[in-house]
Amino acid sequence: MRFSNREKKFLKNEFGYTEDQISSLSESEMSDLTDKCFEIEEVEAVAADGGDGELSERGEMAADIVTKLTA
Repeated sequence: MRFSNREKKFLKNEFGYTEDQISSLSESEMSDLTDKCFEIEEVEAVAADGGDGELSERGEMAADIVTKLTA
């Protein structure tokens, strides 16, 4: 799986993972990473409901990565 430069930066900043490290994660570790990204998406969605209703860039990035990880 390939990540954009922005996604790579997000994964490194949020979780400390490089693209190479992600590609070598076990199924369980990959599931944990997916769950963590989904949690970010959820938190940001709740925050959006209390604000202008738009998902933050962080939330959108997490959602995009969840989509890639579960494809």
